[in-house]
Amino acid sequence: MIRKKSKKWERRFRLVHQKVCVTHVNFQKKAIAGFTELTISAVDPSASLVHLNCRNLRITGIEVNCNGKQFDVRCELRDPLSKVCPPDNKKRSLDYFTACQKAALDSVDPDFGRGELVIHLSDSLQEELQSTEAAVMTLKLVFLTEQSNGGLHFVVPEGKGSEASRGAHMFTSGSAGSSRLWFPCIDSLFELCTWELEFTVNVDMAAVSSGDLIEMIMTEDQLRKTYCFSLDIPTAAPRIGFVVGPFEILPNPAVPEITHFCLPGLLSLLQDSTAFFKDVYGYFEDLLSTRFPYQSYKQVFVDEAFDEAQSYSSLTIFNTSLLHSSRIIDQAFKTRRVLAKSLAEQYFTCYLSWESWNDWWLPTGMSGYLYGLYIQQAFGSNEYHFWLREELSAVSRAEKQPAGLPPLHSTKSLSQGQQVSPMTSSPRLFRSLASRSHLVMRLLAVKIGHDFLLQIFNKLLALASNAVQQPNRIGWESLLVSTQGFIKTLSTVSGKDMQVFFDQWVYRNGYARFNCQFVFNRKRNIVEIELHQEVPTGSQKFVGPLTVCIQELDGSFRHVIQVEDTQSRHEIACHSKSRRNKKKKIPLHSGEEVDMDLSLTDTDSPVLWLRFDPDLHWLREVDVQQPDYMWQLQLKYERDINAQLDALRSLENYPSTTARTCLADVISDNHCFFRVRTQAIQCMAKCITACSSKWGVPFILISIHRNLFGSYSCPTIIKLNDFSDFAMYFIQKEFPLAIAKLRNQHGQSPRDVLAFLQDMIKYNDNRVNLYSDSAYVSSLVDALSHIPTPAVAIARTPLKYDVSFEAASCHIGVAQAVSVSCCLYTSQSHRRVLCCIDCELLIYWDLFIYWDLLIYWDLVIYWDLVIYWDLVIYWDLVI
Repeated sequence: MIRKKSKKWERRFRLVHQKVCVTHVNFQKKAIAGFTELTISAVDPSASLVHLNCRNLRITGIEVNCNGKQFDVRCELRDPLSKVCPPDNKKRSLDYFTACQKAALDSVDPDFGRGELVIHLSDSLQEELQSTEAAVMTLKLVFLTEQSNGGLHFVVPEGKGSEASRGAHMFTSGSAGSSRLWFPCIDSLFELCTWELEFTVNVDMAAVSSGDLIEMIMTEDQLRKTYCFSLDIPTAAPRIGFVVGPFEILPNPAVPEITHFCLPGLLSLLQDSTAFFKDVYGYFEDLLSTRFPYQSYKQVFVDEAFDEAQSYSSLTIFNTSLLHSSRIIDQAFKTRRVLAKSLAEQYFTCYLSWESWNDWWLPTGMSGYLYGLYIQQAFGSNEYHFWLREELSAVSRAEKQPAGLPPLHSTKSLSQGQQVSPMTSSPRLFRSLASRSHLVMRLLAVKIGHDFLLQIFNKLLALASNAVQQPNRIGWESLLVSTQGFIKTLSTVSGKDMQVFFDQWVYRNGYARFNCQFVFNRKRNIVEIELHQEVPTGSQKFVGPLTVCIQELDGSFRHVIQVEDTQSRHEIACHSKSRRNKKKKIPLHSGEEVDMDLSLTDTDSPVLWLRFDPDLHWLREVDVQQPDYMWQLQLKYERDINAQLDALRSLENYPSTTARTCLADVISDNHCFFRVRTQAIQCMAKCITACSSKWGVPFILISIHRNLFGSYSCPTIIKLNDFSDFAMYFIQKEFPLAIAKLRNQHGQSPRDVLAFLQDMIKYNDNRVNLYSDSAYVSSLVDALSHIPTPAVAIARTPLKYDVSFEAASCHIGVAQAVSVSCCLYTSQSHRRVLCCIDCELLIYWDLFIYWDLLIYWDLVIYWDLVIYWDLVIYWDLVI
């Protein structure tokens, strides 16, 4: 995928073991001090230089030991990235900077035996290495970091008291190339060794690290303690991480190998957030038919983490925002998915890594495939297919960008250039490539079979487990997977030649884009399909079998057509004949038989709707052109959510009375998947806005909402909150957001929308609900932000001065209904809590708003919404 090591190059020294001791952690200076010992085996005893990676560090001492003898060495520390461009150079173009940056990175690339720290071996040391059969030496380097700008992140809250009482903590962070920022190492994912890790911290602090905790030793003065960890599984330096802080500890009661850590005061949230994790742990072990590769697994929740999760060997660092109570619904689903994905990465990417950056896609796709299987098992097939659709959409959007996505595995040599680098590429690119890797792995499972693919996973893990038991790097290469080795294993297990598959989906970039038209030939009783494949510049056409599913009067039938060119015509014989004035139940693909209203269909055609690649077996985008009544039938009667979502996307372009009726039926159907219903609500809002001059803008959606959630005695007043049905909860949240986007023919938000939102806020009652309504109230506030401000409305209709006062009354209800806890929840999820409250309403503080909602400006409001009074207010309207 990314960069390929030269086959001619071999490292002249091999790292066998490394010991890292952090002796001091200074939170005030945001610095650490310690030493590291590297046990190095000389592949070429005549080599005179040892290269290590070391940035943002000060080396205060160095010792070399070989066969019990001490030797003097000279070291040189340089950082070519400190000044990427020469200061006296007049060139200031982006291309010139990129070239200089690439040259600087290549000069210290550990994958080619280079580094910032160069150690010159003395002649006597070289003679000693050449005189012994086992040419092994130990390098000891004493290091110090000061004001770390990367690799480590310190969180030191202000206030009085000790650092532990204030919740001060620190943790490793960053992406590729960040390990060299906090200790000297070979910062490469391909250089494996075993580890000893020691961390000395204050007595009121705790240290958590990769590896297994061996012992905890108190210092002589009883003021500090040392945590000793050991990692016997060969691991690369970027997979080593640690955390220091005053953590509360929660051993998993069901799985003793798992331990959870959180900051003080969050233990109850930690218990609620991780109660399910034993099920994920057991599911992956049963699925892979193997034990968890590490003897222990630690989950640490910290504040100010840059990513939701950062995976290290036997350790994952999570953002504390993932923690939630048992009364929170929205965050619970997200937290489960993040924790499950991180556990899958422990098997693939942490334990089983890649041989070169060209093979990065392989463990990434494996972990993504495992994660997808858990989604299917825990949340159901519909949610799984919805997630697949999101992954496919992410790849499609990335491929449509001018640069597109590079191939997962490049066949170019280094001389031809491989443009993508983990040190210079954006995280967004890697997220898109991770989605593509997972989708390709899923296509592979479809090709050879799910069970065969799991057998291959099990075999790779078994080979890695055997390699761990071998000493002195014997067989350690089994811990690194390669694309070529994976292809051989595939052919051995499945007995199929997979080279064509890899040529199309792995060694090439791009994805398939199809435009489809079809007509029914009554005389021959066939469907004539015209398929056009768009091939952007720089891409190649995709060939292979494509499944076509046709729903006919007599049932659903699947056909396979062969795509061989950009333009192709296909003829498919129909199993049904046109039926006139005959009413009969129509069998669906799911086995059901339903009654359909065929009054709007073509009486001469037995085709009800048509779908391409219904099971998402291609990385593709399909645009099918068929009449609106077919989309309506597909939405209402097809049970596959991908088909329903495709129909919703197309019906946005066909606003009509029949489409409105169809959407209303889907929204009200309790048997329909809730994500389809929420999308139908948004589609209905777009259709209503498009036909606002005919239908009367807000009443249709508001009427459906009142039928679902209005009280029986007075439908305009909503029922007491009851979120025990999670599907209905998400639907109830979606209604205000969709209704707030309604517009009349003048592009203005109708008064009834403001009145509706005011009633929603005014009558919201959560007293008897088992779950929190913070996210629900947040959606109400967010809905207000989608309504044009009164200033805009006044500018368009200058004679209607009462608009501001209607909006004011609605915002007064917000101020009365929204609590501080709701504001805090919203600030974390939407980052724009009170953006919808117009500035002119803030001048009457004592009339309608509580001060406690506004004192935490950084949490709930942006100042720039307040300081520009003259841009948003007409003083004469509010004074």
